Amino acid sequence: MKKLLQKFDSASLSRQVTLLFIMAIIVVSISLTVGLSALNTHIAVDRAMKEGISITEALANNSSLSLLLGSKKSAQEAVEAVLTFPGVVQVSVHDYTAKNILYQYGEVEPGLEQNDKNIPEKSILENENSDYWQFTAPVIIVSEPSEEFILEGEEPLLQVIGKVKVLISKDELKTIKNTIIFGSLSITAFVFVLSFFVLRRIIHKTTRPFAVLSEAMLNSGKGMVGLRANIKGARELTNIAKTFNDMMDVLEKNENELIKARDAALEASRLKSEFVANISHEIRTPMNGILGMLSLIDHNKLSKEEKGYIAIAKESGNLLLSLIDGILDFSKISVGKIEVEKIELNLKQTLENIIVLHSNNDLSSNLEMACFYDPDAPFFVLGDSVRLQQVFNNLIGNAIKFTKQGSVNVFVKLLEKNDKKVTLEIKFSDTGVGISEEFIPKLFDAYSQQDGSIKRRFGGTGLGLAICEKLVKLMGGTIRVESQISVGTDMILTIPFEYVDKLNDQALLLCEKINHCFLVSTDGVCKSALMDVAKQFGLSSTWSDSLLTFREYKLQKTSGKYLLVLINGIEDVDKYESELKYLRETYDAIIVRFFNPVLEKKRLTNLIDWHMTKPVRSTQLEQDLLSYFFKNGKAKKSKEQSLHEECKILLVEDNPVNQKVAKAMLVKAGYQVDIAMNGQQALDKLKISDYDLALMDCQMPVMDGYVATQAIRALPEKKSKIPIIALSANVSAEDQSKCFEVGMNGFIPKPFTKKQLESELKKWYKAS
Repeated sequence: MKKLLQKFDSASLSRQVTLLFIMAIIVVSISLTVGLSALNTHIAVDRAMKEGISITEALANNSSLSLLLGSKKSAQEAVEAVLTFPGVVQVSVHDYTAKNILYQYGEVEPGLEQNDKNIPEKSILENENSDYWQFTAPVIIVSEPSEEFILEGEEPLLQVIGKVKVLISKDELKTIKNTIIFGSLSITAFVFVLSFFVLRRIIHKTTRPFAVLSEAMLNSGKGMVGLRANIKGARELTNIAKTFNDMMDVLEKNENELIKARDAALEASRLKSEFVANISHEIRTPMNGILGMLSLIDHNKLSKEEKGYIAIAKESGNLLLSLIDGILDFSKISVGKIEVEKIELNLKQTLENIIVLHSNNDLSSNLEMACFYDPDAPFFVLGDSVRLQQVFNNLIGNAIKFTKQGSVNVFVKLLEKNDKKVTLEIKFSDTGVGISEEFIPKLFDAYSQQDGSIKRRFGGTGLGLAICEKLVKLMGGTIRVESQISVGTDMILTIPFEYVDKLNDQALLLCEKINHCFLVSTDGVCKSALMDVAKQFGLSSTWSDSLLTFREYKLQKTSGKYLLVLINGIEDVDKYESELKYLRETYDAIIVRFFNPVLEKKRLTNLIDWHMTKPVRSTQLEQDLLSYFFKNGKAKKSKEQSLHEECKILLVEDNPVNQKVAKAMLVKAGYQVDIAMNGQQALDKLKISDYDLALMDCQMPVMDGYVATQAIRALPEKKSKIPIIALSANVSAEDQSKCFEVGMNGFIPKPFTKKQLESELKKWYKAS
């Protein structure tokens, strides 16, 4: 029933009205038929009964003489007269005792004969069933009074001398009933059909304008233009149509204005993006020369003061580049031109590397920094390494910037894991100045900072967090803030990843070599970090706040396995010499000391296996331990170094400063370098000489790098397969894709470092 009602509600107005009218006509027709049939049947029954009473009374009157004389013949004549009436099937005449039948015609139906011997006072319906009526009437004679009593007014005497019975069939009544019902149905059907067609016409005329208007509205919703409702009929309908047409005029006018505004906005956005990209390219090109030259000078023998000047200049240049990248990224995000990639990366190592990068940038700071990684969370995930590092760098950089003392830590927590998918919570926690509650809602707005003093004290464009929020959203995650003034701030990312199910084989190898981890640290961040390292390696651990008390713990020695001793700080290590010797001799201990290179110095190198700069990194410690146990990798390095001398590179660059920077870096790395000023010169040189690699600038006069690459790929087979690496200040994803589309093999963004250059060259030179 519910489904039928839902189907009815979803039907068209015309169908709904038609169904309602049909139901109404059916109800009225049935009611009319039943009512008329019942009324006519009642009239027919009443008439038939009255006729039965009349016939019976007539028979009683005609039978008085027969009963007085006891004449059967006379009774027969009276009965035969009654039999002429239709429906009479049985008649009988009884004497005054009601026992004896003077004359009878036909047999009485079983069940209709009455047992009582009383004679009724008047004509009555004595009995009936579905097929017959049985009527009874008394036979009465009038006795005249004597003459002496006439004067006294005596009334005539009535004397019952017998009774008569008449049995009448109901067949005729049934025929009349059927005729009545059939007639009523015929009339009702005629009225129904006539009403249906009349109402159908009325409904069509009434609902058709609504259907036309509805269709016009639906087409309007689909984006069709030029729609107008041409409706004729009642005033109300024409008013509705006129209102719709006026509305469409206004909407189309507004839409045309919006289209013009959208086109203007898109053109403005295109011009803005093109302007930002061009500005970025124009700034990156000279910055490549500046930073490249500073890097080359830094390798020369300079005084400490001069190296300080160069460091400041390099830091300022890198800061300028980061500001340019932030503005460029924000511009691209605003127009939806950034897409995230999914490549395999070690998330834990990525976070630790970023922490180390920032700690090295501010060695004078006494901040404790560490990464705490949930042991249940996978290390290897699929994500956009570049964008993740951009977000992590910004959040850690902000935390350090606004934290004078205390700690800056990263906590990774597994929230959900199923079917190769995980949701991780990555929290960047600091003990800095904090953020006021009223400013938190504005924190991710572009160009916003808590107050003017923040910008003056710490700098920045106010774009960093806005970019972070948009990048995290592109990755399908969220970012939120929890903060208290003068207590600290937590930046909390919740990001879904696909993960790569890899066993940490290296950690398993360490478990085979190490049986226990002894941690020496005062209570604090570094202690927690060291304990976290032991958990990551799957090792049991014991903690002490001093080397002097380690004998109290009665550590167990395992044959063939080492004891790993991790020491935090301890500046004056000389007084612990005996304890360190005892550890090495008794437990086959491997001793590693973590220190701040600015605040502490390396001591007792013969008793400490190696020193590691803080912050504590489990991935680096793991690699160092593996290197300690399984010496490898040295011969391969010297072989690669010797190959550099045989590698001949064609540098295609039109900017003289960039030529000098790149050539100096390449020559110092042992490569042979030849220079071409543009793509045409490069093509000419390749036709007459052989090169192992080509470094190709993209924007050059005469022939740019894109056209030159396509021309090189059209050269004879051997020369056409030379690896070509793009050198470009246009660093967007679209620009990189364009380089690969024309046939380039690699991409190095300007400005580039010596390390970036060598890394890319080794990759493609080995491949060649």
